[in-house]
Amino acid sequence: MAMARKLWAQLKISFRQDAAETVTAGFILLLLLGLPLVFGPRGYYNITAVKHSFLLSAFFAYLVALSAAIAYQWRRGGSARPGLRRLWRVARPEQKLILLFALISMLSALASPDPELVWAGSGRFEGLGTGLVYCGIFLAVSSFGRFRPLFIYALLIPVAFNSVLVYRQLAGGNPLGLYPPGLNYYDGNIVYSGEFLGTIGNSGLLAAFLCLAMPSLLVYFARRPRHRQSLALLAGGLLGLAMLLASRIAAGLVGLLACFLVVAPLLPRGRRNRRIVLLLVLLLLLALFLLLLSYDGPPQGLLYEASALLHGHAEAEFGSGRLLIWQRAWALIPERPLLGGGPDTLGKRLDLVFTSHDASAPPRQARVDNAHNDYLNIAVNLGLPALLVYVAALLCTARGFLRRRCSDAVLALGAGLLCYSAQIFFSFSLCITAPIFWLFWGLLVAELAKEKQDDCSRPVA
Repeated sequence: MAMARKLWAQLKISFRQDAAETVTAGFILLLLLGLPLVFGPRGYYNITAVKHSFLLSAFFAYLVALSAAIAYQWRRGGSARPGLRRLWRVARPEQKLILLFALISMLSALASPDPELVWAGSGRFEGLGTGLVYCGIFLAVSSFGRFRPLFIYALLIPVAFNSVLVYRQLAGGNPLGLYPPGLNYYDGNIVYSGEFLGTIGNSGLLAAFLCLAMPSLLVYFARRPRHRQSLALLAGGLLGLAMLLASRIAAGLVGLLACFLVVAPLLPRGRRNRRIVLLLVLLLLLALFLLLLSYDGPPQGLLYEASALLHGHAEAEFGSGRLLIWQRAWALIPERPLLGGGPDTLGKRLDLVFTSHDASAPPRQARVDNAHNDYLNIAVNLGLPALLVYVAALLCTARGFLRRRCSDAVLALGAGLLCYSAQIFFSFSLCITAPIFWLFWGLLVAELAKEKQDDCSRPVA
């Protein structure tokens, strides 16, 4: 009881000092803890709809609370009321670009030949409404958010919970009744379409969440190894790595490799140590290249496909048919290059169906409604200008990250964003994991803006 009173007193002090930041911190914790863990009584059957409803409820409640907090600060005289012109002048480049991205999304929806689909989307809840929520999360968090170590530690709860759940599911169990009665993980793509793990849902989305959480946990531990509580971060990161390896999602492994190659040389303190780690990373990259060049193993799996691509041999079925999906999606861009077909309308335009041929079950058909490459998906749905603006915003953040990488928070958040951005090249955005990506991005931009004021603004040698 005494601890609760102390926490409540600290919360009141924090609210009086900066009400908007305190409300934003609560929203961040709500998303980090609630979005990965929430599910409905029907388990995987409608898990996306349940999480989408949770996201909308949390975001609109946050907007109301944030508006009240800003009004409270104005009333107390704690902050001036800046005009729109001043707000635009002090906004970071990423914020301006995301505002432009949101505007292009709205124009794409207005110009879409399928106006009945653009607001809610064609089945994945990725229409204009959800896209504007993503942009709103980024703009609000980057404007009013502030990194707190508590955010990193909060990731331990969904990671630990899902590690236990995934272990039971991979052992053939059905904890929490997420699968229909009598079914388990190994019935995926045989009795039902897809593969599902943990409280995330789709196993590819589990990998996407781990690509955000796992590098952040490990990098934050690596920068603070002498703190006793940091051992929990190491344990959480290793649990995430074990889940990623057990689920064997190639996109997640590729994202992790890309993150390691970029972030590992930045971790050590001191120019000499960084050079040593960079040399080791280059040697590892050379060894991987030689392994793929001389690969002589079974003609299946990630290593085989990577080796074949390295030798210039590409087959449509590589990556579970991703190359074929990319070819068909790419062919749609010239039809509407400026504004695309409208938010989340690719499924309506792409006539591509995959049929299973498992002898133990009747044939199943699965219609492709996503490019399975988020950058290509943006180009098809919103047009090439939207893709250029989105990538430009990411590159602005990447530039700031590489120039001001001295703080633990910047390295941890940047590692998660990099890993996610690499894996999404082979995956898709969905309301289950995408809000956490936009939240991380907003926090990183806020942290970079803060560090620009101190000595860390100078390039790191």
